[in-house]
Amino acid sequence: MVVLAAGAVAAGCGDDSEPPPDLDVAAATSLRESFSAYADGFDAARVRLLFAGSEALAEGIRAGERPDVFAAAEAESPERLFAEGLVEEPVLFAANELVVGVARRSRTIASVTDLARAGVTIAVAGPRVSLGQYTDVVLDRLDAGMRDAIEGNVVERPPDVGAVVETVAAGRVDAGFVYLSDVRASRGRLRAITLPSRLQPSVLYKAAVVRGTDRAAEARAFVEGLRGAEGRGALQAAGFRVP
Repeated sequence: MVVLAAGAVAAGCGDDSEPPPDLDVAAATSLRESFSAYADGFDAARVRLLFAGSEALAEGIRAGERPDVFAAAEAESPERLFAEGLVEEPVLFAANELVVGVARRSRTIASVTDLARAGVTIAVAGPRVSLGQYTDVVLDRLDAGMRDAIEGNVVERPPDVGAVVETVAAGRVDAGFVYLSDVRASRGRLRAITLPSRLQPSVLYKAAVVRGTDRAAEARAFVEGLRGAEGRGALQAAGFRVP
C-alpha cells in the first residue's frame, strides 16, 4: 500500500488572498519531470504530487486511499478501477517508448542483441511495475535463445524506473530497460539504444479522476489540462508523445 502523504511534492500556488485548494495527484514515477512542470503552472489548485508504481497506486486506491487524480504508465490499471467504480472514465494523455539505457560514455552496448553477450550486466524493473511488465513483453518477442541469454545477464531488479536509471547511470550495470522520457530526464547521464519496432510494446498513459473526491472540478480540470497546451507542452518537453 502507498501512503499518499509520503513523498508528496507541492507545486502550483496562486497569489490570491484566499489560497487555492489542495489537489492530490498520484502518478507513475516516469511522470515526475513532466507533471512537476505542468503542476507548477496549474492555477486551479495547489497540486501535491505522489510518485510510485502504477499498480501500487491502484492497489492503494482499492484499499481506501483517495487521491483526487490517478495517472498511470499504462491503460489497464485505470480501466480496471473504472470498471470497479473507483475512478471516472480514464483519459489517454500520452505515450512513451521503451529503450535500452546505457551510460552516456559507454560503448559496450550498441543494440539489443548485445545484451545477450557473455559478461554483460543488465537491470530490469520488478514485475509489479509497468516498466517491468513492458520489459517482459519485449523479452517475450525475442527468439528463445536470445531471450534466455538476456535474462541470464539480469543481475538487478530495481523496484521502479527511477531506480533502474540510477543503477545504470552509476555504472553498477552495463544497461537497463527504461523509458525514452527517462533518458531525456537523466540530464545527459544516459543515452538510448532504440529497440526494433517489432519488439516495441504499446506504452500508453491514462489518467482519471478518483470518485468521491471533494475537489472534482479541480481534478477534472487537471486531467483535461493534460491534453491542453500546457499539459502537452510539459509532456513533449520531457520526451513523451501526445495524442
